[in-house]
Amino acid sequence: LLGACPAGAHLYLAYELPPGAATLAVCLRSTRSPSFTALRTWVSRVQVAADVAQGLEYVHHHAGAVHGRVSASAVIVSNPGLRARLTHFGAAELAAPADASKVEDSPYAAPGSSEPSHEADVYSFGVLLLELLSGEEPARYRFDRGTKEFQRVSVLETAAVAAVESGVRNWVDRSWGTRSQCRPRRGWWRWRSGAQRRRIGPTIRGSRGRCPMCIWRVESRV
Repeated sequence: LLGACPAGAHLYLAYELPPGAATLAVCLRSTRSPSFTALRTWVSRVQVAADVAQGLEYVHHHAGAVHGRVSASAVIVSNPGLRARLTHFGAAELAAPADASKVEDSPYAAPGSSEPSHEADVYSFGVLLLELLSGEEPARYRFDRGTKEFQRVSVLETAAVAAVESGVRNWVDRSWGTRSQCRPRRGWWRWRSGAQRRRIGPTIRGSRGRCPMCIWRVESRV
């Protein structure tokens, strides 16, 4: 955090922004080219997940705090190596308590949780992992031809349907490429049967240096 500036009912925070960096949401879903993604390999997405997990582990176990805003827009991905940084740390304490209905509307919010907590952060991280796997938005609206209405569909729902009906491999983000080494192996999908999963342990390396800054506005704890 480089600085802060109050302006009326809002508080603007200035953070370091690495050169050529973008939010994870932008890296996964380009508005200009929907078929393009900066994270085109399984390894790059595992690395992003590991970086975010390390950042969240620091917030919970070393800083003794709650993040309260884990989402794809709170993760900055930068070169070299497409490394990820978890931002908005400490913003939950600065923001006014959010309306309970707004918290429940957030696709990252844990069911029945209206206040920031370690458990809610872990739930939000789980939603983030599904985004990394599928490339889908955490929630979107889809037109139902039967009811003639738009219905909200979350990535949790599409993941559950894929696990039971259409197959998880078809649900995985197709923009990863066609090479087999770019896509997860079958062994990664045995979570449905309760089989033990292999641990993901990529090397974690920090990066330092002078960076431009980005500005975030703190409004609520959603």
